Amino acid sequence: MRASGPGGQNVNQRSTAVRLTHRETGVTVHCTDERTQYSNMEIAYKRLAAILLQRKLDETQKQYSSSRKLQIGTKARAEKVRTYNFKDDQVTDHRLGRAWQGVANVMKGNSVLNQIIQSLDGLSKAHYLKEVLNAGDCTAKHASSNV
Repeated sequence: MRASGPGGQNVNQRSTAVRLTHRETGVTVHCTDERTQYSNMEIAYKRLAAILLQRKLDETQKQYSSSRKLQIGTKARAEKVRTYNFKDDQVTDHRLGRAWQGVANVMKGNSVLNQIIQSLDGLSKAHYLKEVLNAGDCTAKHASSNV
């Protein structure tokens, strides 16, 4: 491929322009900056690598922000984790659907808080086990369909 523009006889005699196309993504880079094809090739490879890296980073950032948004939620009143009802001396954990007596004991970190933590730990393990089993079912179905 030939370069264009001012440059005297070198432009007309030499094929120094470079065009690289990444087959998987279809990204095309064109370079005619330098007077030698080798230099243009190096520049084009660097530009192509930068474009592909930026796309990968954008994709990773998008996945991270969407997963973080799912974890945080909308912070609406309906998404409360725990309610401390001082009037009735009761602590309600909405994830567990249970209530405990003794707000002061929870605040001090006594046995009531330990019960809440143990219950949440059991809930977390149950969710994790459920995810692992669901992932195993998906891979087993996928493997059996390929046979």
